[in-house]
Amino acid sequence: MSEQAPQTQHVDTPIVAEDVYKSFDEQPVLRGVSLTVETGKTVVIVGASGSGKTVFVSMFVGLVTPDSGTIRVFGDDVTKFTSETEWNRLRMRIGFVFQGSALYDSMTVGANVAFPLRHHLRLPQHELEERVIQKLRLVGLEDAVDKLPSQISGGMQKRAGLARALALDPDLVIYDEPTAGLDPLRAESVSRHIRELQTKLGNTAVVVTHDMACAFIVGDHIAFLAEGVIAEQGNVEQLARSSDPRVRKFFTVAECLQGGTEQ
Repeated sequence: MSEQAPQTQHVDTPIVAEDVYKSFDEQPVLRGVSLTVETGKTVVIVGASGSGKTVFVSMFVGLVTPDSGTIRVFGDDVTKFTSETEWNRLRMRIGFVFQGSALYDSMTVGANVAFPLRHHLRLPQHELEERVIQKLRLVGLEDAVDKLPSQISGGMQKRAGLARALALDPDLVIYDEPTAGLDPLRAESVSRHIRELQTKLGNTAVVVTHDMACAFIVGDHIAFLAEGVIAEQGNVEQLARSSDPRVRKFFTVAECLQGGTEQ
């Protein structure tokens, strides 16, 4: 009797991307990217600006469509989705923290966090308010519930964006450059907050960044994207020992820049 081949993918594995290609105006950005994100892990995608990191993760929620390849999100091949109904069902399980926080300027912090709850759920007002305070408390912003985004700092805006992404209790959280635009101290604080939340909540995360300090703090697994492919992946120690000149150069420059910010 012949043995059956073992299954390579569990239906609930958050992300399985295989041989993904994407070009814009005939300029290739992704040239066959493959990556698996395991349940409960924080995977960091690092690489230079313009390497396609944000393009890649935007495909997980339907903001960008690949030219070819497959992307399975919780077992669904999203490259075959044909309607917003399919996407909306999946997006209920995913929180996306945008690079610029993407808060609505005219809404209070509390109203921003409430927005996805109002859009997707029909909750009694008291329950909605309780859920908002609960999420703001997770990121240490419950006292900012009635403030406008312009009335809080950049780091606080990042945390408010995180609270909004957590509003629907997602199984997967995607962070796009969570420390961009922050000074080193605030960047470290946001990174440690992300790590603490992932440990506390136990959900899965994908973090896009070119900030190696952030990658070191939050990452269980690091994937280095270069020239449209995953050039190297592993834990921090494994990447630090990489023989790939692209990886070594990136690490060396990042370490020099971080050393230059110390007082």
